[in-house]
Amino acid sequence: MLTPTTTPAQNICEATGHTFAWLVNPFTPRQFLQEYWEQTPLLIPRKQPGYYTDLLSFRDLDSLLASGHRRLPGLRLIKAGTDIAIHRYSPEYAQVGENLYGVVNIDRVFAEHQGGATIILESVHRTSGTVSRFCREMEDALSHPVQANLYLTPKAAQGFEAHYDTHDVFILQVAGCKKWRIFPPRVRLPLRSQAYAGDHDALAPPLTDRRRAHNAWNEQRAQDVRNLGQARRPLGAGGGRCRLRRRHLERGLFVPARTPAEAIALLNAEKRAVLADGELGCRFLDFGLEPRPSTPAELGELMASEVARWGRVIAAAGIEKQ
Repeated sequence: MLTPTTTPAQNICEATGHTFAWLVNPFTPRQFLQEYWEQTPLLIPRKQPGYYTDLLSFRDLDSLLASGHRRLPGLRLIKAGTDIAIHRYSPEYAQVGENLYGVVNIDRVFAEHQGGATIILESVHRTSGTVSRFCREMEDALSHPVQANLYLTPKAAQGFEAHYDTHDVFILQVAGCKKWRIFPPRVRLPLRSQAYAGDHDALAPPLTDRRRAHNAWNEQRAQDVRNLGQARRPLGAGGGRCRLRRRHLERGLFVPARTPAEAIALLNAEKRAVLADGELGCRFLDFGLEPRPSTPAELGELMASEVARWGRVIAAAGIEKQ
């Protein structure tokens, strides 16, 4: 009888690159476990927009909300550290003991989000296959249960005040521009019975005080998020699933038709290097732009598809070509 040395989840994670080594890169897993794990906070600033996109991105919000997260307790709202009353976004919910039942109203969820509320999707590892496999790989690496939650906070808002958790946390900023302030621990390795009591010293200097940007949305993108609930359309008989739609406008850098391929490759490489700068990314967001580098071939495919799509629209409308 043969005993496999790896699990199916490990094989998939290795194929996609979503491994524990990928998470702690540029540190090695051994270095992380020996020097940082349960010893000191570690912040890894990445100048690689889209590093986490294949694992989970803003585009996945549609499918997540169309799955189990439209039902309680898969979604909750919080603002300034306080839970928003459930009846405000799930009018017909019911509670039996500690169990919640009901369907959330997407329009109300995004209305609360517009007012500064953070959307929390609980246990995303139960509804996202990619995240589930990554959590299983993390469990193999750490020999400890791992779960994942998703937090969506609008601009100029804060979901939680300064606090510490009684469990270990890996925070992956997959989108947005956020200021992180990490303070020295109040309690070393707190137990569940030692929950945060609100005694944070606001005057204590942080260990880290940095503003980080990743493939993000700014106020305009946040407005798009809020309007998703208004743009939803029922699919199939009886409504049921809703599909969220968002507006966007692609922009690209174009050069004369006879520009040598070597020059185009050089320009593209320099452009990608510039767009990878986190601080510059924040500036782009201030102007309503989301840096999302691509290759010349990808831009060419996009232009070809857009020409074909709008050509069909023009033909169907009977518009005379100019």
